[in-house]
Amino acid sequence: MGRLNRLREIWWWRIVSLTVLTLALLVPTHEAYAGKPLDPLTAAEKQQALRIARADTRVSRLLGARRSRLLEVEFVTIKPEGEELPQDDEGMARALGRKAAVYGIEYESNQGFRAVVDLLQGTVISVERLDGDSVPASGEELDDARQILLQNHRVRALIGGRAAAIAAATTAATSIDGQRLVTNDVSDPCYQRRCMLILFRHNRQYQVDLPTVIVDLTGQTVRVERRR
Repeated sequence: MGRLNRLREIWWWRIVSLTVLTLALLVPTHEAYAGKPLDPLTAAEKQQALRIARADTRVSRLLGARRSRLLEVEFVTIKPEGEELPQDDEGMARALGRKAAVYGIEYESNQGFRAVVDLLQGTVISVERLDGDSVPASGEELDDARQILLQNHRVRALIGGRAAAIAAATTAATSIDGQRLVTNDVSDPCYQRRCMLILFRHNRQYQVDLPTVIVDLTGQTVRVERRR
């Protein structure tokens, strides 16, 4: 009987050990950043920040079921309270870690938020609501604007054969830039909406002779106006 109990005890500890090992393998690891502590975020770090933010329940609730998206990712530093920041790179890196601010927007309500992500710990430190007008535009929104405006027949007629180059989104001779439009005029069609003024370039020169083109990202529509 004593031998049987001893065998049961051995098997029980083996099961516990295997369980602990399995859980350890499932916990994601985040390697220490090898560069300078104040270096801008790398492309890989930005993607990591987006993944961490999407996995957070607070961010998921703010994104909701309506059309929304995560936008800009910025490098941020948070100085430890009550501590002097070390001047050497190693000490500074240990004190500051690597953190990113991820911005998001819910288009219909024009409500935004800012989530601060700890890249080394793989967690979201804080989430704060923002007015949508305070959320910066992103390259993804410019890509959205490009697709929306190229579906507009009037715009395609204006730019003619340049449409293909603009659609390709390359560094070719013809391209577009976008400028975020924010207004306090309640009568303006862009009031409390995500609008972008589209600037056409050809051979590095802005085409000021073309009418004004504004893309409403909230309603996914295009407005073409004559220049004054």
